[in-house]
Amino acid sequence: MLLFGKKAKQAGLCAAVVGDLADAVIAVDDKKTVVVLNKAAANMFGCAPEEIIGLPLQKILPEFQPPHVGGVVQIQGVKKGGAAFVALAHVVRSGQGFALVLRRPVTTAESEEELLRLAATDALTGVLNRREFVLVAGKEAERANRYARPLSVLMLDIDSFKKVNGTYGHEVGDLALQKFASMCRGTLRGVDIFARWGGEEFAALLPETPIEGAGVIAERLRKMTADTPIDAGKHHIKLTVSVGVAQFRPGEVTIDPPIGRAESAAVEAKKAGQNRVAVSRN
Repeated sequence: MLLFGKKAKQAGLCAAVVGDLADAVIAVDDKKTVVVLNKAAANMFGCAPEEIIGLPLQKILPEFQPPHVGGVVQIQGVKKGGAAFVALAHVVRSGQGFALVLRRPVTTAESEEELLRLAATDALTGVLNRREFVLVAGKEAERANRYARPLSVLMLDIDSFKKVNGTYGHEVGDLALQKFASMCRGTLRGVDIFARWGGEEFAALLPETPIEGAGVIAERLRKMTADTPIDAGKHHIKLTVSVGVAQFRPGEVTIDPPIGRAESAAVEAKKAGQNRVAVSRN
């Protein structure tokens, strides 16, 4: 185990105690850079300590947020080679940084699979979360490039959603997001990939689809949203959505460039009056 410390005595003591623990231990500094990694943690991530020490924590725990000190949270880690796994993390404040004590939950193969599924989905709507969507999009982009097949993406931004929360409350707003996501999944094709991008923004990946066909699907989603009031108990909420459309260009193997163009197109749709589809031709 490599350890950075100001005092040799303290460093030696920490190394002796932490290094022999059965639980995985990771410590980071105030910049969230890994500075301590014991053998158990190295084994958990499938690499030597020196391959991780000095890296940003986000490289191995992509979705980990600022610590909830003293609590135990479920997190998703990434092994060397890209394989994902689920662990339980106990967070301990340490100076300006913090330490994580990681433990793999004792599960059957089926429950491990379920944990991974939960880690890949948005807790509120049940559709894919942003991180999983980015991973799937990368794989689809590689396939599209390899076989010279079209691939398009939609960015769906529900119009004036803050008014829904402000008027009816966040519980009704959450229900509206759930029902909107369900309607979109029911309208999209089986091959399409749908995810919550964040807040009231959603994204759809459309394999084997050029930009013209993507525009047709976007219009179908726009019309479905406008024509289908959300039944939220005593409230019937009418939503509209602005949709931006973009196509992957040859050689693009990540979601960032096309989703950026789709987001810009969605912004233009809002500026033009909302409840519209805008297609990026750049």
